[in-house]
Amino acid sequence: YQDKNLRSPFTPPTFNRPADLGGHSDNGIHPDFNRPLQPLEQFPLDSLRMVGTLARNGKDWALIRLQSSVNLPLLPITTSTAYDNGTFTVAGWGATSEGGPQSRYLLKAQVPFVSDASCQSSYPELIPSEEICAGYTQGGVDTCQGDSGGPMFRRDASNNWVNVGIVSWGNGCAKKRFPGVYAETNNASIRSWITQVAGV
Repeated sequence: YQDKNLRSPFTPPTFNRPADLGGHSDNGIHPDFNRPLQPLEQFPLDSLRMVGTLARNGKDWALIRLQSSVNLPLLPITTSTAYDNGTFTVAGWGATSEGGPQSRYLLKAQVPFVSDASCQSSYPELIPSEEICAGYTQGGVDTCQGDSGGPMFRRDASNNWVNVGIVSWGNGCAKKRFPGVYAETNNASIRSWITQVAGV
């Protein structure tokens, strides 16, 4: 991971999850947060489509389709910009410090929305129509290397969890005045592409 590059390399051979993955806990966050990653259950891939390249263009995300359906909780993608504000939850198995090792545990953190204008003062190359920023001005909490592709989510008006972003890139990890940048999932072109490729 280098400054201003994607949060992780793109080399997923299979889709893995803890074998004891179960239902949601009372607070809506999965009970496997902060549990060891082992043992793993593997799901063979049917196909994998990637959009974008290491040259950030607001579409550095991928769609993975499995060979068969799995009985797992779903995190719907929001279709509204109404939730592009407030405080988000981010999750992943990435490094817990810049340049550090990957976590053995699925971790989560909360980060506040950063306006496009404020984010562009840190990242002039930001694409506001396709990217959303979140983080603290003073730094200290962020996604990091290995978290790329993970979700950024929050509650909707019905108190259900919805996905509003995909971990993408940033200048280092948790640096002062450099928030994390996320692909904005309510973007119409992203939703249309997912629908087309997934055949739903």
